[in-house]
Amino acid sequence: MCLKFSRGYAFIVEGETEQVFYSYLLQYIGRKHQIDLQKSFDPNLYEPYFWFTTEKETVIIKINKVGTITQIPNSYSWFISQCSEPYGHNCKWDVFLCYDTDNYKPDISKFYKGNWELLRSSLF
Repeated sequence: MCLKFSRGYAFIVEGETEQVFYSYLLQYIGRKHQIDLQKSFDPNLYEPYFWFTTEKETVIIKINKVGTITQIPNSYSWFISQCSEPYGHNCKWDVFLCYDTDNYKPDISKFYKGNWELLRSSLF
């Protein structure tokens, strides 16, 4: 199957728990809004993805599990190689950085000053 996507949503998640959570959340939203959300596997990119079609566009949704919260700022190489380059400049992307806090008392972020800005500037 060769689809031409006009919009993409990239979820960069910390670990397996977040990957499962967002996969189920996407499926729930699809059912709730009667969106025919499909799950496919791209053998050239070695990972599964979701997609759906509306009257206006065909949308791809990709999820990247980085393994640890400290690796989220380094995930730009995944975004470039698995999202922006393979699907071309006509596919406009929104990127969601998703992580949980296992404990509410310490600082919310383990990132160093400037990590978010570095990731954002690397993505676009």
